[in-house]
Amino acid sequence: MPGSVIFYNETADELLETSSDRLFTDFKFRIKKLYTHSFLNAAIDHQRYFDPTYLNAEGEIDNQFNNRNVNGGISFIYYRDKWNLFGGIEETVSNLEVNDLSFAEPTRFHSFGMIGGRLNHDLVTISAQLSGQYLFEENNNGNVPRTISRLNPFLSIKSREWGQRSQLELWYRNSFRVPTFNELYYNNIGNINLLPEDAHQLNAGFLWTPSFRKFKLDWKSNIFFNQVKNKIVAVPTKNLFIWSMQNIGKTNTFGAEIQFEAKFEVNEIWKFVLNTNYTYQKTIDITDPDSPTYLHQVAYIPEHTANADITFQYHQTGIRISNYFVSHRYVLNENIESNEIAGFFLTDLSVFHTFNLGTNQNLKLIGNIKNIFNSSYAYIRSYVMPGVNYSISLSYAFN
Repeated sequence: MPGSVIFYNETADELLETSSDRLFTDFKFRIKKLYTHSFLNAAIDHQRYFDPTYLNAEGEIDNQFNNRNVNGGISFIYYRDKWNLFGGIEETVSNLEVNDLSFAEPTRFHSFGMIGGRLNHDLVTISAQLSGQYLFEENNNGNVPRTISRLNPFLSIKSREWGQRSQLELWYRNSFRVPTFNELYYNNIGNINLLPEDAHQLNAGFLWTPSFRKFKLDWKSNIFFNQVKNKIVAVPTKNLFIWSMQNIGKTNTFGAEIQFEAKFEVNEIWKFVLNTNYTYQKTIDITDPDSPTYLHQVAYIPEHTANADITFQYHQTGIRISNYFVSHRYVLNENIESNEIAGFFLTDLSVFHTFNLGTNQNLKLIGNIKNIFNSSYAYIRSYVMPGVNYSISLSYAFN
């Protein structure tokens, strides 16, 4: 796997193997105006991290992780003329098994519940819900079990459509996120002292989707403010598997997002599509006014990101030009010149063709040329990314 560029070091011989097995089942049932949905899922995620030149007594690291997860639940929604009621419950049981007997062996029981309602008025639609979660986790290596419970409200007010399909929405959410097994326990990564994230989120959005005979627009814009307590941040260290996990006591995020899509159909065989996205995000540390990181941007979060995709399609054949921009970032939470990583701009080119194999079946062939201008860039300091590179993908779909 890729590692950082180190002077006089010509090898990067760490190996990361991953595999996933999934089983999904669900059942939907309707009784007049009551709709229910039940599900049961199981998953096993396997990872092996092998470093054949690690400087320890064995002369290597060979850690294998099996993360097993089973979850199931049932949800419902009951419709009336101008209002509806919805809710659900879900239970998840997770377990982490490692080939190292001295390693953590955590088991987590995570329960979720939610109840809410929606009122459709002539002028606005009001939605409200209250969700709760309860977590119990134990660890066979002797760590003290943890028990966590939270209640989280959500409120949304959305205007009716007016004019050429214009709409406003304002919502507030209180959310809560428990650290994952990866963040808590993985070797050389995990931090068992991580605290859960608590967040207050406020968002105001505007939607405009006019449609003409051959031309369609889709405009979405949002401004948002988030205040997060104990924000979990991952900072890369040795390679793309080994990171440093940490909490930041309190952060504020101010931002805006714009998504724009334009579709133009010249006729039945010629189509043109333009997709653009721009995000501004200022995420600052407000934990301690006396800290050198106070009011500084959090590590590896860019203030500006944008992309623009242009697609020309003739029958089942098309060409897509994709452009990406990421502004400068900082490798640590202290925003000084020595911690800065330069921003970059990339352009990719792809050509695709879809073969129709019959009713509801198709085969899609895509050829990609990435970074066509051979730009030198890095998402993470000292991890040099590829120059011009190529890929071919083939996908089969049926319904």
